[in-house]
Amino acid sequence: VRDAWVRLLPPSVKTTAAYLTLSSTQLDRLIAVESSIAEKVEMHESVMENGMMSMSQIPSVLLTENVDARLSPQGKHLMMIGLKRPLVKGESIELKLKFEKNDALIVNAIVEQR
Repeated sequence: VRDAWVRLLPPSVKTTAAYLTLSSTQLDRLIAVESSIAEKVEMHESVMENGMMSMSQIPSVLLTENVDARLSPQGKHLMMIGLKRPLVKGESIELKLKFEKNDALIVNAIVEQR
């Protein structure tokens, strides 16, 4: 896992997004994500349809052998819904990534304003 970060938004906003890059040496799927700072974390994908950007929930993120799976703005990303408190720039947010084949992985994502 590389470049894990969470978008800093105003304190009144109770939803934000997290981004990261995943790589694997075998075929696998990211099937769930948890964080103690949010009521739930969903995997979403933004797509351009008829000139408008839309976002929908996806069940998993495919990890292909030796190919990066990039979760980024305007693409696949993690929606952190129901934030339990305001985020602070520079703090580290723990994300628990659950995979179909591999063991769960704990990742620290830095809150940034990009």
